[in-house]
Amino acid sequence: MLSRLLGLPVVETVASEGLGMYDLKEAFLHAEISRSPFLYSGEVKDVVDALEAHIPLSLPYRHKIAVLSLMDDPQLLLSLPGSS
Repeated sequence: MLSRLLGLPVVETVASEGLGMYDLKEAFLHAEISRSPFLYSGEVKDVVDALEAHIPLSLPYRHKIAVLSLMDDPQLLLSLPGSS
C-alpha cells in the first residue's frame, strides 16, 4: 500500500541484522527514473519557482537545485521577495 501511495518500491529492512539487503539491492537494480514532475502546492510552489528564477539558465537541474536549497536552508525563504 505504501509503495503504491509513494509511487516507488518500499523494501522492508533491518540494517542491524542485514535483513532485506538482497531485496533492497534488487530494487535498486530495477529502479526506473520517474518522468512525472513532482507537484507542489500553493506557497511551496511559489517559493521554488522564485528560487529557480535566480539560478543561471546554464545550470542543469535548476528545479532540483532550488528544492535542495530550501531543504538545506529553510531560512532562505525569508530572503525572497514578498516574504515576511
